[in-house]
Amino acid sequence: MARHNVAELKGALLDFAVAIAEGKHNIPHEWGNAGINDLGRLSIAKNSWDCAKYFEPSKKWADAGPIIEREQIGISPPGSRVHRNGGNQPGWGRSGTWSACTWHAGVDGKRSVAWHETSPLVAAMRCYIRAKFGETVELP
Repeated sequence: MARHNVAELKGALLDFAVAIAEGKHNIPHEWGNAGINDLGRLSIAKNSWDCAKYFEPSKKWADAGPIIEREQIGISPPGSRVHRNGGNQPGWGRSGTWSACTWHAGVDGKRSVAWHETSPLVAAMRCYIRAKFGETVELP
């Protein structure tokens, strides 16, 4: 097990963190064979002879949508206007990244906020993981 910065999670590791948060990693009678396969995808099979179901909330709206709705995660596009109080471009301007935030306190008692340059789902799932585990998460 190693600690990972939630702001840097992507791909199968991010999907695995979401699976852990959703409780999919510890239901042996239903999700017997779970792990990251050779293609870097989180594979969850009900048993050894079933075809694997790829749980990819960082890529599939069908996997992420129920989580986003249930957790009330707001998503904003890169064109959203934000206010910066300092730096080389203070004032209002485009955010430049997909952003996601919760409107309730997470594990650290604060709202969770996350970003990604190109994917609203990565931003939303990072936001979810940050709300559940904080700034870092322990993953295999």
